[in-house]
Amino acid sequence: MGNTCFLNSTLQCLTYTCPMVNYLLSGRHDHTYHKSSCLMCIFHLHILKAFSCTDIPFEPLPFILQLKRGCS
Repeated sequence: MGNTCFLNSTLQCLTYTCPMVNYLLSGRHDHTYHKSSCLMCIFHLHILKAFSCTDIPFEPLPFILQLKRGCS
């Protein structure tokens, strides 16, 4: 996947930013319009995985793919 340490650090910080997490978990973000291309929707899925209480590691691949799409 390449060098993703800065992305991982950023995601860790955002994952524990209470106002953002509360907003996403409240259901106020509209997920129906652009689910596959919206970074907030991708981050919402990341939050669900991060707080799912499983020991299964996961990669930031959805973020990497979306960032590559947006930069090309």
